Amino acid sequence: MGRKKNKVVLTEEEKEIIVDEIANRMKDIVFMNAGKRAAEIVPLIDFNSEDTGSEVQFVYTINFLVNDFIQILGRKRRDEIEDMIRDLI
Repeated sequence: MGRKKNKVVLTEEEKEIIVDEIANRMKDIVFMNAGKRAAEIVPLIDFNSEDTGSEVQFVYTINFLVNDFIQILGRKRRDEIEDMIRDLI
């Protein structure tokens, strides 16, 4: 018989922390790869085009695992417990 999995319930504060952490990780990924991605885009640009208003579109995909989000939540909850213990000492 399989082990029953506990349902994770997020508080509003936890949701905000996860959103902030995801945003920061996204910024880090884009920052670290921006030069490489820009170098891939430049050859696609037709600098001699008469239609200078045409768009150059590129897609940037960032993949996260569910475990990434669980780790963020776990760190936040562990930090809270450590803070409570520190306050008791």
